[in-house]
Amino acid sequence: MRDYERDLLLNAWHQGYGYENGRKLTDFELLAKLQHHGAATRLIDVSKKYVSGFKVRLQITN
Repeated sequence: MRDYERDLLLNAWHQGYGYENGRKLTDFELLAKLQHHGAATRLIDVSKKYVSGFKVRLQITN
């Protein structure tokens, strides 16, 4: 899984996804951003409001 995430990060950096608002993202921030857009990572998706997290999950799977 580490190799997959490393390759995922390298591809994201290569395609220019490693910056937001003129600031370079950390690997953790980039993985979170990629997960938000549907990439598989080892990060656990948490939300203060479980309904919000459920809605996001439904959007990703549909």
